[in-house]
Amino acid sequence: KSDTTTEGESPGYISLQQARTLAMRTAAEEPGNYGQGLASAGMVYDIAEQKEGEDYYEITLSFRPEGNFAGTPGREQFSIAKDGGIARRQLLVLPILRRSFPAVPVAIALVAMVAVAAVAAIGIGLTTGFGREDAAVANFSVLTNTPFPIATKPPSSATPIPTANLGATPVSTKIPTPPTS
Repeated sequence: KSDTTTEGESPGYISLQQARTLAMRTAAEEPGNYGQGLASAGMVYDIAEQKEGEDYYEITLSFRPEGNFAGTPGREQFSIAKDGGIARRQLLVLPILRRSFPAVPVAIALVAMVAVAAVAAIGIGLTTGFGREDAAVANFSVLTNTPFPIATKPPSSATPIPTANLGATPVSTKIPTPPTS
């Protein structure tokens, strides 16, 4: 009489598929110590690796919190005896949560700020003549298409300024100054 079944297994032993199912069921029903931040979170388990030895199956599960998860999943390994008993269970790596950086909104905001700064710099440059004293007047004459020449320098102190005396006598008025403290 043979010690194997028609599927090639010994009587009383479990298959690799049954060992995978046992590992996933055990992980889901009796979660490991995944840390305080993940203690109340439901987990999703997947088979990461599986090996069959002479007396044991090595089943490594990857796990992560349910829902949207940005990061690296954790890993937990089960050594399951071929008779169906769990010989060893060990947590290899905890999930690593990655803080997602809002790259697209930050990039859009940065481009908008650079554009506003460039427009402001050009606007200031046009109104001030980019640092040249005569540029503002020259820009004005070009923008108005005036056919007459426009003075580009203020009159010097040697230029006489006409005055008119209409017979009015200047009156001085004393303006009180506020007391200083």
